[in-house]
Amino acid sequence: MEYADGLLEHSSVPYNADHFDQDANYNNPDAATGIVANYYSDNNTADLTIPSAGGFPFSRTLFRNDGTDRFSEQSGIGAIHKIGSNYTTKAYFVNPSQDELRWVFADEAPSPETVYKTITIDPNQVTTVEYTSKTGQRLATCLSKNPGLNPSLDTIPSPPGSTVNDTVSVYDVMGENCIYSTKSLAFAEPTTIVVNYYLNWNYADSYCLPYCPSCDYTLEVHVRHLDDPTQSSVNTYYIPPVSCGGQQDIFITDTIPLPPGDYLVEKRLYTNNIDPNTITSDNVLGNTYLNGHLDYLCTQLENDQAFQDLETAITLLETGDLPAAYTHMENTATSFTTDDYTYQTACCTLVIPHLACIEYDCPASNDPDFAQLRIMSIIKSITARRVFETFPKLKEELWGGEFWSDGKYIGTVGEATSEKVVRRYIRNQSMDKKESEQRIRQLKLFDI
Repeated sequence: MEYADGLLEHSSVPYNADHFDQDANYNNPDAATGIVANYYSDNNTADLTIPSAGGFPFSRTLFRNDGTDRFSEQSGIGAIHKIGSNYTTKAYFVNPSQDELRWVFADEAPSPETVYKTITIDPNQVTTVEYTSKTGQRLATCLSKNPGLNPSLDTIPSPPGSTVNDTVSVYDVMGENCIYSTKSLAFAEPTTIVVNYYLNWNYADSYCLPYCPSCDYTLEVHVRHLDDPTQSSVNTYYIPPVSCGGQQDIFITDTIPLPPGDYLVEKRLYTNNIDPNTITSDNVLGNTYLNGHLDYLCTQLENDQAFQDLETAITLLETGDLPAAYTHMENTATSFTTDDYTYQTACCTLVIPHLACIEYDCPASNDPDFAQLRIMSIIKSITARRVFETFPKLKEELWGGEFWSDGKYIGTVGEATSEKVVRRYIRNQSMDKKESEQRIRQLKLFDI
């Protein structure tokens, strides 16, 4: 068994995705030729009971690109039912609003987060709406009133329609200065949506300077047609900053007519926008309103006399001129004591402590007693380091980990200063008996 040559072709080449899945023919696929196409055509004179498919002896299914494996449109056999005609089966999957569920289920309306809504339009333009729980349970099925789509069908009596309201309050963050939220919508017939946006002003009070503006905003409403991007649109609304005491809230409303289809409506709110008055030939990008806010506050603070006085004090401190710095602060501080200097600025209170060096008399370097003590310290330091380098484990056995005690003995050379005198001093220098015995034991290590 093998494939027959010329089974399904277009212009003498095998029929492939180039003939139905390109931007130019996505919704208007090329007709097929070949053995199968000829069989289902008027060219089949051997069996006149076989209807003609008009070059489309196959069905085709388009799937949604959202990872759900749900189909968006399915064609039938024949040119009348090909993708792009008005006689295919279309399906839309959305989440209903709470307002809609109340209208359908009354007091038994489930939460919208637990329900899927499927809108199916068959080749006869009959629209079916089905509500299904997320566990797969069918909750309700009904026919949707869509007059005019197929005049050959009888009109089904139905109650008057109702306006469905939905509030989108959950949002995510996009970048550093944008929040956004989305809502899926689907319509089986031309529908006009009304977008209402309410903004309650929040002012950026400085609390310490005469400055009180609101933030600036740009609102964008993106309406994306998921099946036909050419039907998408972006509506932009600019909300400039106002001063305190001005407009306290903002209400934006707009109507957007939409053809039948599957849509994703996205709201984006931006702040930190460019002030058009700051765009010049030298500054083609301009500055944001936030830059203007910060520049204003910095200018006000830089003109504060207290900050200027502090700048001078800091300069003196950095050069090490403490007397001049303290004298300057005594003359410029709002108040001062012997312990600190207080500066009262427009926004805060700064307290700088007064620190002074402790003065004490050091012995002169030519003092004989000072020289002797210094020599003893050097000898003890060098000998202890050399002993520990030679016997590293010794430090663990010594009292407190130190080789020499804190005491010192200096005596003149003569008959009165004998070896026994030095030994007796070393042995008896500690007043603590236990410590003395420990140190004597340590000295025996070296047979002193």
